[in-house]
Amino acid sequence: MIKQKPASIFLFIIVLIISAFAGCSPNNPSGQSTSPQTQPATPATSNTSQSQQQPIAQTGRPGQFESLSAAPVNSWWFETPDGGLVMFDAQRTLTDARALVETIRSTGKPLRALFMTHPHPDHITGFGTVKAAFPDAAIYSTAEANSYLDGKGKTLLGMNVKFFGDDATAGVPRPDVLVTDGQRVTVGGLEIQARLLGSGESPGTTVYFIPSLQTLVVGDVLTPRRVPFMAAAETAAWLKQIAVLKANYDPGTRVAPGHGPETTLKDAAEWQTGYLTKFRELVTTAVDPGSAGGACVTKAEAASLLIEMRRAFPTVEGVARMPPDNLDALNIEGVSYELSGKTCPGVENPVR
Repeated sequence: MIKQKPASIFLFIIVLIISAFAGCSPNNPSGQSTSPQTQPATPATSNTSQSQQQPIAQTGRPGQFESLSAAPVNSWWFETPDGGLVMFDAQRTLTDARALVETIRSTGKPLRALFMTHPHPDHITGFGTVKAAFPDAAIYSTAEANSYLDGKGKTLLGMNVKFFGDDATAGVPRPDVLVTDGQRVTVGGLEIQARLLGSGESPGTTVYFIPSLQTLVVGDVLTPRRVPFMAAAETAAWLKQIAVLKANYDPGTRVAPGHGPETTLKDAAEWQTGYLTKFRELVTTAVDPGSAGGACVTKAEAASLLIEMRRAFPTVEGVARMPPDNLDALNIEGVSYELSGKTCPGVENPVR
């Protein structure tokens, strides 16, 4: 981790964490809805905000809402055979969520379901807004994500509220349906397969495969050409998750990521694996007992690491709302702790 004066490093890390899930300026809050009692999923019998809005094409390509604030985040939706829509994730601010709702309404199609890929604030803050607008849309999530939001996840949601005020919320509606690993659910005639990956970039990570469209909705497991968020100190598990996807899906499978444009599994997996592996290699060298700072990464070591990462893996932006330098500083803290098991004096990382 980067050495700082003990009196200032804690505040520095907290500010970075708060910024990580931030987007645009505050506005009025949206009402929350009360969801029905959570039940396990039943398998199918066959076992006015700045935004980019991509309508659903007749080819079956997804609709995409991408906020245009710093570190834009995606919500994806797909048309069901019965003429409805299913959507994945719901933005980081209530303002963006309201714009998302209007975009969905403009399609003239009813929203049947809302799926959660992972419980980070930039993907779930708008769940209540969407549920209030479409009360018949069932929320699908997992027991692990639910448990996280009942515990440590409250910390990040609270930080989001401190940053945005009335444009964020500390509460997320309870899921209507809890899916399990390998579960197949059918919504409006569209089959969706859940694959629970567990902790990596985030706790409770789930990807959803739509066989008829050969498409994977992956949240932040794959965000090519974006500086990823590694503060959770779970990069080894994250790499295993990517390996699972490569082993179970065709390289040409379309990927709808949490940040950035639609891509393919081959391209996204190669980039994400390369980035995480290279970052780990450089941090491993920096935390070697014989290095300048031992287990604590010095400023000089951090600067050298960042230069090499930018040379080897140019990026267009980060997944979190902060400058790449600051995001990398937080990432170094997380990965150095993961690899060395040591926390340097005066440093606390609320994410892990």
